[in-house]
Amino acid sequence: YVLAVDIAEAVSETVDKIKSNGDNAKAYNVDISDEQQVVDFVSDIKEQFGRIDVLFNNAGVDNAAGRIHEYPLDVYDKVMNVDMRG
Repeated sequence: YVLAVDIAEAVSETVDKIKSNGDNAKAYNVDISDEQQVVDFVSDIKEQFGRIDVLFNNAGVDNAAGRIHEYPLDVYDKVMNVDMRG
């Protein structure tokens, strides 16, 4: 069973492709920088499946605003919340 998780609604397209190959899949929209959304997601997974066997976390954002020490604080916080904590 494949669980595809992304902040973007397009995650449903990924799941549709997986299902079209005859595999089981489910899409979740989760903002990985929002701790409560992550907690709710994990609780839902534990309730439905009991456990996670394999996890691949590829969350990350890039900001072309310049050098990191020049980022506005809100941009810096978003990058750190996704890239480091997510």
